Amino acid sequence: MKVNIAKSAGFCFGVERAVNLAYENCKKSKKLYTFGDVIHNKHVTSELFEKGVISREDTNEIEDGADVLIRAHGVCPSVYEKLEKKNCNIIDATCPFVTKIHNIVKEQSAKNDVIFIIGSEEHPEV
Repeated sequence: MKVNIAKSAGFCFGVERAVNLAYENCKKSKKLYTFGDVIHNKHVTSELFEKGVISREDTNEIEDGADVLIRAHGVCPSVYEKLEKKNCNIIDATCPFVTKIHNIVKEQSAKNDVIFIIGSEEHPEV
């Protein structure tokens, strides 16, 4: 039996970038935190956990001055502010496409435009 794998199989560009940043930085860092799971993939997050990467959803659970990788889905501006106040080394693995949408929403909100976001409520990028 011949199995053909589609050229588009695997992670999208933003997820692949985030995963690569996580693996690269867990080798360099004494202790690497991620703000939330890097991606929605339990196999990858479990493997990173086994390599010592610590996932946290609250900046209060992250040590001052720590290396912190921002998940592919991004975070709200207040998370960056809190991490900066803690003198953390921020490694931004936010997908460039997510960043683009965040910037559009920010710009349009500043113009008092009404913004509708449609997506899964439990996904952090929404």
